[in-house]
Amino acid sequence: MNRTIKQLDKQMFLAWHDEPSVGMVDRTNPDCPFHQVIGQDQAVRRLSRVAFESLGNKHHQPQQRRILLTGPRSCGKRTLAKLFAKTIGLPFVSIGSSVRSVNDLLVEVAVVCENTIVPITGSDELCSLELVPMRRNRDGAEVIVVPSLIVYVDEVASLSEDVLQAVLQASQDDPEDIVTEKDFMVEFFKVCCVLSSSDPLIVADHRFESFTKLRFSPLSKEELFHVIKNNHGDIPNDVCRQIAQQAKTPREAEALVRELRIETEMNPGASWLEALQAVRSDCAI
Repeated sequence: MNRTIKQLDKQMFLAWHDEPSVGMVDRTNPDCPFHQVIGQDQAVRRLSRVAFESLGNKHHQPQQRRILLTGPRSCGKRTLAKLFAKTIGLPFVSIGSSVRSVNDLLVEVAVVCENTIVPITGSDELCSLELVPMRRNRDGAEVIVVPSLIVYVDEVASLSEDVLQAVLQASQDDPEDIVTEKDFMVEFFKVCCVLSSSDPLIVADHRFESFTKLRFSPLSKEELFHVIKNNHGDIPNDVCRQIAQQAKTPREAEALVRELRIETEMNPGASWLEALQAVRSDCAI
């Protein structure tokens, strides 16, 4: 690996002592990350329960380590998974089709850990949460122990078979150590795997039978309006509503807003509505 796994003392792992409280996972609480979510009420409620339970565990490690999010593209699956990680204070690793090997997966985890600052147990000092060999297996080989974190897989069907098998193995209740293509031995026991898919038939796949399944729905026009307004408070309400009526997903809405902002910069004398009409005309909307 170009970014070699650096050696750190075993005490560099998080030592959590917080007592869980309902307010920490209550989406009506402005300080709760779930407060940012618009729609997807059932998925939020279920993840709130998982988060509440996790906050009472050592290192905030989720007891439910296998979660499958299903629903159409651009309906907030990745956003909710990231907010779930934020709620329980764990690093968030997002992987997709660019991860072609198990070693690539380990590199992605290592990079996120290197950029995560944590307190040293029994000290006021801080350090990076870097990966370290923490034990030896029966053959005497050093094993890298991945700390508690969330691994989010975007469109699980896009993964190579080797990476998918590694993720499935890592999510087992008593996973065996995983060997990368470069012969690193890795333990993923503390990792919570959150997989996503836009294929509704994936729930029937026996490989995901033991996963906690959360279904997502397309956002309504009213929900999409609130997403746009939250992200672009300077744009008038009537313009946001028109964008919400035209776009099918938050991603499409963001594309329209991007062109709208460029149009207003190119024609500073035009109103927001005039600029939107020009963009809609050029996009044949």
